[in-house]
Amino acid sequence: MGVQVLNLKEVAMTQKLPLFFCVLALASIPAFGENIPFSGRGGAGTVLGMPFIYDADGGVFLGDWSIGGVGAGGTPWTGSVTASDFVITFSLPFGSDIDPTLVSIGSAAGCQGGTFGGTTFCTTSGVPWTPDLTNNTLAFFAPAGNDLSPGQDFFVNIFFDGIDPYGSSFSGSFSTVPEPASMILLGTGLLGLACVRRRKVRP
Repeated sequence: MGVQVLNLKEVAMTQKLPLFFCVLALASIPAFGENIPFSGRGGAGTVLGMPFIYDADGGVFLGDWSIGGVGAGGTPWTGSVTASDFVITFSLPFGSDIDPTLVSIGSAAGCQGGTFGGTTFCTTSGVPWTPDLTNNTLAFFAPAGNDLSPGQDFFVNIFFDGIDPYGSSFSGSFSTVPEPASMILLGTGLLGLACVRRRKVRP
């Protein structure tokens, strides 16, 4: 009888260990998939410590907004984690919109930059991020292997049509890449949870 009780305790402890790992993994979920928000307004300033400016090309061709300045090269990403997505929404005046034609041009321009490089988000990899335009919200998604690492130079140029929206307010965010350690911990926890569900104590 005493041996049977001991075995039951050992089984119970075996089940508690994967459950413990599962709890740890679930607790780590908020650590990844994080959004780093920003907002601003006016003709120039900073977002997350990085310079933004309207009409950096002097407004000769089209109204524009950029981080780093149209045709001015890149600026270092100030985040402490790697980013894979960028999204921005503008509060534009009536008669002003993000120009979809320039979005298409930017996707095919190969990170040319400047006024004729179109609306684009580029890192030093030279591969434009994939754009997604919905009304006055523009998102960019990093192709595989082209994420934005801390300290890496990048630029984003956005062009408008219609009325120049110089100084309009905006808000957005950078989305971070899941940390490998967190992903491993989550996987361990989920595996443990599966084991707990499959193994049952028998009398």
